[in-house]
Formats: sequence, C-alpha cells, structure tokens
Amino acid sequence: MNEIEAGIFGLAIGDALGVPVEFSSRAQLDAHPVDRMYGHGTYRKPAGTWSDDTSLTLALADSLSQGLIDYSDMMGRFIAWFHDGAYTTDGHRFDIGTTTLTAFQRFLQGAEPTASGGCAANENGNGSLMRILPIVYYLRARDGKILTAEGVEAIHNISALTHGHPRSQIACVAFCNVAHQILEGGSLHEAVHQGLSDVVDYYNNLPEYAKELHRFTCLSVDEQGQLNSLVDIERDDIRSSGYVVDTLDAALWCLVNHQGYSTTVLAAVNLGSDTDTTGAVCGALAGLYYQLRDDKTQRIPEDWFEELGNKPGILGICSALGATLKAMGSQKESANA
Repeated sequence: MNEIEAGIFGLAIGDALGVPVEFSSRAQLDAHPVDRMYGHGTYRKPAGTWSDDTSLTLALADSLSQGLIDYSDMMGRFIAWFHDGAYTTDGHRFDIGTTTLTAFQRFLQGAEPTASGGCAANENGNGSLMRILPIVYYLRARDGKILTAEGVEAIHNISALTHGHPRSQIACVAFCNVAHQILEGGSLHEAVHQGLSDVVDYYNNLPEYAKELHRFTCLSVDEQGQLNSLVDIERDDIRSSGYVVDTLDAALWCLVNHQGYSTTVLAAVNLGSDTDTTGAVCGALAGLYYQLRDDKTQRIPEDWFEELGNKPGILGICSALGATLKAMGSQKESANA
C-alpha cells in the first residue's frame, strides 16, 4: 500500500465506522461501544458506507490529479457530489453540513470559489478539515514540505471554499503538517509534536492567525512557551463535536494516546457526537502511520477493508493522483538536472 492509499483508506474506514453512530452520546457508546464495521444506525445505510468526509476528500484528490490547483474545478466536483451523488458508495448523498451547503449556494450564485466559504466565528465546523488530506500529497510532490508561503496559501484557499475563518484554516494547516511529519518518518509522538510546533512558530508571525492558536489545546503553549502535551489530558476533557477545534484536538488526542490503527480509530469513534468526522480525521493520520510500518498487527484489519463500500472508486482516484504526482516528480528532477 502506498502513501496515498494509506491515508485515504485510513480516512474512509474511520468515516464508515462512525457513520452508523453519528450523534450518539459518549455515554451511549460507553455502554455499547463500536468494535467492528456495521450498518444501519443513524442513516440506515449498509456497513462500509462512507459519508461526505470521504466523498469530498475523493473529489479534492480527483481535482488535484489534473496536476494543478484549480479552485473552480474543486468546487465543481463538490457540487457534483451534492447534486449527483458523485464520489459516494452507492450514488446517493445523504448528509451535508450547513456551512458547506451555504458555501455551495454562494458559489452557484456567482461567488468566487475562495470567497464562497463562511468567515464568521460561528461557521467553524469541521467541513474543510475532514477533506483536506489530498493537498498534503500534492505539496510534498511539488515543494517537499507544507509550511511555505505558497503551500499555506493553498491550504487556506482550499479550506475557504467552504470554511474561510482563520480558525478553520489553522486546523487544516496543522493537520497537513502533522501528516507531512508522519510521512517523513520517526516516531509518532515526535512527528505530532514537531508538526504542531512548526505550525505554532509559523503562525506566530501572522497576528490575525496567532490570536486564534490558544483556542486549540493541541496548539497552545504553557508559560515557558512549551507546547501542551496531549498525553497529559484526560478523556473527559476531550470534546468531539462538529466544531473544527474539537475535531482536531480529539483526533490528535486519540492518535497519541493509543496504539495501532483499530484501537486508535475506535477510540475516536467512541468519543461520540460527530463520530464519522472524528473517525475520518484520526483515521487518515493513523492510516499514514500504521499502514506504512512493518508490523502487520497494527494495520487496518483486513475485514474492515473487505466491508468498505466502493473500493474500486477509491483505488481509481488514488491511482490517478499517484500517477500525476509521479510525473510531477519526474519533471522536477529533469528541471534540476
């Protein structure tokens, strides 16, 4: 399994695990925890059905497989999901966030793509964070890193297609840089810490963004200027709502406090509330780490792969993006020769 498949399948499986229990409380899930892939539940869908988290991730990956960042094309593919059920398991879309829906309406009424997303403080749902993963692969192929001015601008703009507030943009950049650090190798804890520390350093030079950092547990520093440790936080202090801050904190908390893909992602889903998105965001990072390691016992369980819907659709988009990024790498090597 390559890097693209590891992250996107990790995301899709985390999403599908959470779909049947979305909106369930933590107390309900403590009494009857998710421990396998099953169906029906909240949306009455078969086991392995993914939600908008995976659909919009695939739409973004499909757009980037053209080899360029085209915001109008991205929005067009998002709209195809909304209107026609593209990028779904069965051709039917069954959920959409309010802020995302409003952004689509603005775009269809003539707004520029990057001016379509909501910019108010109460429009900081997790709808851009849940789908941002594919830009990590693109920026690594193009720049070899995430935290360049051009890379951060691209992530901000992709977030702003639906969520334009600095808080949502910061969450997307933090997620992307942690994913990048995981792919750079080393221990999981080191990757998370380095990824977050670099983001804090970057945004401390941008006052409009720096003032938002304290809202995230994972991006807050103590009186000595040291980044908070997510390992020291109790589960009861972790929230798992649809608020982008909660989602990022919860996903990273699960990642650093559990071992193995299945244990980590089930911990995320069983936090309750926005179970599919917490599972998806955590699952993407867990997939990137555990699927690319030698210990097969830590990888995604084979039966979860078997039960996941529309695997050919995911594989096709992953393959197309991989081929494009390989060609970009070859062109870059030729230019530098």
